[in-house]
Amino acid sequence: MVVPRFGIGGRGRGEKQSVAYMHNDNLNPQNNFYSLNLQEWLKTNCTKDNTMCHRLPWKTLFPYIVRSIWLSRNNLIFNHKPFNPIQTLNQAIQHASEYHFSTPQLTTINNSTIIHVSWQKPPPSFHKLNIDGSAFNGLIGSGGVIQDDHGRHVTSFYKFVGKGHALLAELWALQIGIKLAKDCQIENLVIETNAILVKDLLCNSLNNINHKYYIVTQNCRSLLMSFRSWRIRHSYREGNKCADALANKGRETKADLTIFTSPPAIIRHLLLADILDIGDDHYVSNAITNT
Repeated sequence: MVVPRFGIGGRGRGEKQSVAYMHNDNLNPQNNFYSLNLQEWLKTNCTKDNTMCHRLPWKTLFPYIVRSIWLSRNNLIFNHKPFNPIQTLNQAIQHASEYHFSTPQLTTINNSTIIHVSWQKPPPSFHKLNIDGSAFNGLIGSGGVIQDDHGRHVTSFYKFVGKGHALLAELWALQIGIKLAKDCQIENLVIETNAILVKDLLCNSLNNINHKYYIVTQNCRSLLMSFRSWRIRHSYREGNKCADALANKGRETKADLTIFTSPPAIIRHLLLADILDIGDDHYVSNAITNT
């Protein structure tokens, strides 16, 4: 994700504008930002649905800001590291983004619409790469599958990545999958992932060379330049079952990169379901379906 660079605000004198000012004047005295007691202050800010930068709700971003300040304070006291407010804020935004876009958002069934989701064939002359990452107890694995425009298996893979989080596993899967598609001399490629942040990272300009995902993102973009055409889009998990199963297998087996030219047993029934357009119901928030 591109970490936002906040511009100079009307209230400031050249300093970077704080995220709190961007949140609809949260520091305005009439909003009781300073006057509430600690318990009410935390509860109020942790339940606000207002949307912030990068489509982050304030109730998600706020606790990460508090946590980032606390960690920076501890580094100052115990490790004598200077407090850097911009770095502290950027870290909070980055961690909040990883959590928000990598974690399924809970919705209540009463306020949801049921839609049928299945794997969709790519356009004629295109191949589709589905990728996924798996994380459990700090261990992560990556997986993916490439299918042709009839749903037939071309190649698939899984890999144990090591320690980390789901987003890192997704990016590993993306890079491996694109490389395999190139090796298969595929010219037109559709990429599907259920992690919106992966799509944002690939499509948005990421020019900060110090960003921890800069190298892998640039590698993916460089590989994609060899394709005649490509596109990436979001898929619900119900339409991404083969990649999900492969990513879990990679994490569980702790295997090095394993590539299949014939369908492995763990996804044969899922590939058949893809070809037959068999899917599952998915609950979608009405707020999403109306946009």
